[in-house]
Formats: sequence, structure tokens, C-alpha cells
Amino acid sequence: MSGFSLIYFIVNTGEASKAVQYARKHGAKGGTISFGKGATSNRILDELGLSAVRKEIVSIIVEAEISSEVIKSVSRDMQFHKVNHGIAFSHSVSNVYGGRFLESDNEVMDNIPGNEVKRSMYKVIHVVVDKGKGEAAIF
Repeated sequence: MSGFSLIYFIVNTGEASKAVQYARKHGAKGGTISFGKGATSNRILDELGLSAVRKEIVSIIVEAEISSEVIKSVSRDMQFHKVNHGIAFSHSVSNVYGGRFLESDNEVMDNIPGNEVKRSMYKVIHVVVDKGKGEAAIF
């Protein structure tokens, strides 16, 4: 085993559950769905107050070996090649804590042969909390 990858799928509202189903079909064990919002770059829609865009964000941690296959398969199944159907991307993960389907902690990750994680001066921490509790998690 050579670590984990965190895959993101950003899809239209109502499509996240389908993306998780496809990912499970290709080896993922589950996923977390979050709500996202953005804005279009259309001046007319902006003036009408219609520029807000709602999306769903699917986050899935998988073994690094299957990451590429999961992304390719879900992208194909969800037709990401078509405009406004969604996007997918991933990045490597050095540690996972509290994963229901994955076993990992510092000692486990450090003892995996060939798992030389490049040390970086930056880290990202993802915390999933109940709706309305986000600000409490930050402080």
C-alpha cells in the first residue's frame, strides 16, 4: 500500500449521491457530501441577482492505487466531458484519522514500506462537522 488520495467531485445539486454510487462501484468505500456555492461571471445575471451557483462537493478518500481509476470511471459515468456536468480532482493524503472504512494513524502510515511522504511546510486539515457548527470548529 502506498498511501491514500483524497478525491473531489464537484457536481450539480442533486447529483452527489449518484457520484458516490459510481465511486463505490469502482472501489471506493463511501464519501462525504458537502454543499458549495459560487458565482457565474455573467454580468447580466449578476445584475439580476441570479449569479449564485449551488453545487455539491463529494469528498472520497481511497487507496492511492485506485484513485486514478475511480476518477476516470466516475468522470465517464457522470459525463464530465460535457459542459457543466462536473469536475474531478485529487491530491495525496499523508494521514487519515477517524475514517470508518480506512485504518490509519501516524504509526501505521510511517510503517508502510515505500510510503515516503514528502514533507511540506503546508498542511490542509479537513474537518466534517454538523451543519451550523463550522465556526466553532475553526476556533
